[in-house]
Amino acid sequence: MRTRLGLSSLGWLSIGLLLSLSLSGARADSGDDLFENKIRPLLLTHCQSCHAGDKIKAGLDLTSRANLLRGGDSGPAIVPHKPDMSLLVQVLTYTGDVQMPPKGKLAASDIDAVREWVRLGAPWPAKLANEGRPTGPKGFAISDEQRNFWAFRPVTAPTPPTLSGTPSTWIRNPIDAFILAKLESAGLRPAPEADRATLIRRLSFDLTGLPPTPQAIAEFLADSRPDAYERLVDRLLASPAYGERWGRHWLDVVRYADNRDSRGLGSDTDIGESWRYRDWVVRALNADLPYDQFVRMQIAGDLLPPHSPQDATPDNLSADGLVATGLLSIGEWGTGDADKEKMLTDLVDDQVNIVSKAFLGLTVACARCHDHKFDPISQADYYGLAGIFFSTRILPDPGPKTNGSPMLRTAIETREGHERRVKYATELAAAEAELTTARRRIGTAWVQRLLPETERYWAAAVQAAARPAEQSLADFAAHQQLHAPALARWMERLPMAPALNRRTRLADGKRVEIRGNNPFPVAILNPTSEPIDELTYRHAARSVSVHPGPGEGGGIRWVSPITGEVKFVARIADQDNQCGDGIAWRVERYATGERDILRSGTLANGGETNVVIERIRVQSGDCLELIVDANQGHICDTTQLTLTISDRSAPQNAPPNGKEPASWDLARDLLAQPLQANPRWQFFDGGNSTRKPLTATTRKQLPIDASHPFWPQSPADDAAFSAADRAELARLSARVEQVRKSAPGPVPMALAAREGGTPRSMFPGIQDVPIHIRGNYTRLGPIIPRHFPVILAGETTPKLTGSGRRELANWIATPQNPLTARVMVNRLWQHHFEAGIVRTSSNFGQLGERPSHPELLDWLASQFTKQNWSLKAMHRLMVQSATYRQSSQTDAKTREIDPMNRLLARQSPRRLDSESLRDALLAVAGNLDPTLGGPAVAELQSPRRTLYLRTVRSDRSSYRALFDAADPETSVETRTQSTVAPQALFLLNHPWVQEQANRLANRLLATAMTDSDRVKLAYSLLFSRPPTEAEMEIAKQLLAQPGSPAERWTRYAHVLLCTNEFMMID
Repeated sequence: MRTRLGLSSLGWLSIGLLLSLSLSGARADSGDDLFENKIRPLLLTHCQSCHAGDKIKAGLDLTSRANLLRGGDSGPAIVPHKPDMSLLVQVLTYTGDVQMPPKGKLAASDIDAVREWVRLGAPWPAKLANEGRPTGPKGFAISDEQRNFWAFRPVTAPTPPTLSGTPSTWIRNPIDAFILAKLESAGLRPAPEADRATLIRRLSFDLTGLPPTPQAIAEFLADSRPDAYERLVDRLLASPAYGERWGRHWLDVVRYADNRDSRGLGSDTDIGESWRYRDWVVRALNADLPYDQFVRMQIAGDLLPPHSPQDATPDNLSADGLVATGLLSIGEWGTGDADKEKMLTDLVDDQVNIVSKAFLGLTVACARCHDHKFDPISQADYYGLAGIFFSTRILPDPGPKTNGSPMLRTAIETREGHERRVKYATELAAAEAELTTARRRIGTAWVQRLLPETERYWAAAVQAAARPAEQSLADFAAHQQLHAPALARWMERLPMAPALNRRTRLADGKRVEIRGNNPFPVAILNPTSEPIDELTYRHAARSVSVHPGPGEGGGIRWVSPITGEVKFVARIADQDNQCGDGIAWRVERYATGERDILRSGTLANGGETNVVIERIRVQSGDCLELIVDANQGHICDTTQLTLTISDRSAPQNAPPNGKEPASWDLARDLLAQPLQANPRWQFFDGGNSTRKPLTATTRKQLPIDASHPFWPQSPADDAAFSAADRAELARLSARVEQVRKSAPGPVPMALAAREGGTPRSMFPGIQDVPIHIRGNYTRLGPIIPRHFPVILAGETTPKLTGSGRRELANWIATPQNPLTARVMVNRLWQHHFEAGIVRTSSNFGQLGERPSHPELLDWLASQFTKQNWSLKAMHRLMVQSATYRQSSQTDAKTREIDPMNRLLARQSPRRLDSESLRDALLAVAGNLDPTLGGPAVAELQSPRRTLYLRTVRSDRSSYRALFDAADPETSVETRTQSTVAPQALFLLNHPWVQEQANRLANRLLATAMTDSDRVKLAYSLLFSRPPTEAEMEIAKQLLAQPGSPAERWTRYAHVLLCTNEFMMID
């Protein structure tokens, strides 16, 4: 029933919103699956050896819920719904004196499962209520009653009931005959057909997850053709949004997530490529891929041939098929578990569980530890299936125990894509080769042109190294009429060790430290007239010291400004006599490209020495170096240096301007301005000082190639070429860039299953596996041949090739399988009529509900296979029925007899799910981005559809979780619907919602001319109908309140967005 917008609902927006949220009651899972999959195995493995049968320690029997409630010597073991008050949880968490199990604490995930089980009320399936220790029968046999259970009987094609009388005219297709027969037997009549505005809104949300546009509504209302409704259905099924909407339903079932944990995004253990599987599902549904192929591709797509040339990989595999097997890779099995063999058994259990639940509607995984307690599925049946998946690989290896397990990624580039990549590489190589050839020719000519200038460049390089700090290399080269880039490369060939980067700082406000990129070597200058004490040594007043590094010496270099003879006088003193092991020193000369060691020696700890060299021949640009090396260890090796170099030929060598003195004193020259560089003195790292220098001969014999200093290597070099050479290089470079712009992206990779077990595991190849007693891989029973469940497939399984996945897929996807078609048509029915014909749509076994209309279910299943497994054909059949087109309004008699609407005497109103709500907000605000596919986006503010919002399993605080999206850790058949205050607060206060209200207001103001037209447009956008006179009056009152037009319309838009009617499908 549509709820009209009333004045009272506008008075208090939050009250109206909470009422709207409460229209759909909360539905919680029974917990039976949790008990069967987690709690029962834990009790069997860890508890019942001491607390069951004849071994009842501490008076506590853990074989029934009643015994848990009764408890033992310490009181009740559980308090239903209160895990923190339950002794069972307390002993498992090791928070008290009693800690169980005594051999070691359970994994955190196991404890969380017990806590959740208690929170749910500790559900214990009714059939086990009086059971003792659940060890299972010694033998396994299928009874006739079990064989005749409705779900295991072959699908029939029942004839629709024949009805007469006035109600029979209501029937539009055979679905209605089955429904009407049940209604008449209950004394009920169907509701009248909903109006067209209601139908288009219902259809649009059901088939695309989006509201209809005002244009689409107007066209449908004006379409008087008898097949107008059928045409509307076809248009919606042809929309790309159909695949997005129904893809989301399927992703709920297959526990889809974009990432496992926000802490490991993008790691090799993450499932970051799962979006390719999501996009494949959307494409497959939009293309109406036959469901039997949909099944086969997800189980064994890597073993199927390409469906078209465009789908073929270079290895002739199906790219789509590889992506589709991502179903087997995206599960949750505790990839970080240090016990890798247990992790692999959990991985296979996840695969058995998802395949049996999603496609067969059976809980086969309940037979992992014992024969199924309710359905005729033996433990041998479980391991017959498990062997198929143990023989399948989704991990390259289990990974180290200290880390998660990496995921197997497979290239899915098609043959066409590979050929384009090869063509690109060929074209790029040809373009680059042509450019390289031209550069080599032009570069060779350039080098040959400069070769006669070699010695001039070498001499200038030495001089440039000693140039004043304030002079740039470009200025120096211009003054010498040299090519600056070539000069820079010649400087790199100088045999001198590199000077320290002048990372100069004033330490303690006194001493100056000069160092490179590392803490040592370091030069220390004390420019003050007082000594400075540091650790176990003292820096003398006005002194210069160096400290070598752990693997390289440090030293001082003097660059000669003259040609002649000099005298070298130095004092070398190890300043620390308290620690260290002394130092080594040497004096070296670089002259005309040659290296000479003039003196060398060592000093004991705290020792000192004087070095005097009377005559050293130098030329301008030559260097004299005094180097201090660590002896063995470099600790406590601070060494004071005193050095004076005198020009023995002065004053005749002194320049006329007097700029160069007759002698150069290290302390005098540097301490005058200690924070500034000095052109004559350089501190340097002596680590590379043994580099072989270039002699005059070798300089002339350098090969003419890219290693030659004259070889052009930068745009600055190219600028010196002739105009013709520059034009040729520019043309060829442009060609290379043009080709590069067409570069294909990285080779696409996908999470895919492949043949063969996990390498370096217990089952590394293709093999049958033994029963794991009580599900424990350390306790192995007899080996079980791979086979399909006997209750469905009989005693004979077809011959398996490889792992057997191809045969498994074919067996599931055959019309003769009694479950496959039934399960899928039931899922379709569920999303069109709020509940499935079988309400437990992933459990068609004994614990599941029985079908409300079994003949209709079989008729739909038989039609499904006859229609070539077409999902769109089944949608048409269902939504074109009179049953679907009913109004949600009904009479008191119908509500009394059928309050849950199981007989379908009316349509059931539904609340928008989290995706449809957010997408509708974007759509009516004119802010929805319809782009299909691609990696997930993280931001709620994104205009993309909610399908593409990143789903992270570890994130329980997102928008999706708040509005009851599917839990990505498990297969979800039916979403839980909650009504909680944070949902209302989000819609009332969240900036993103307020932004949509503002955008909607702007859209109304920009589109319509009058306030009346704007209100009508708003109602068409949000509710698919015109406003009533009362609603027009309410709008008039609200829009008359103070504020600018934008403010008033934004407030009004926000009110409409938070109404019950906007959030419901009628």
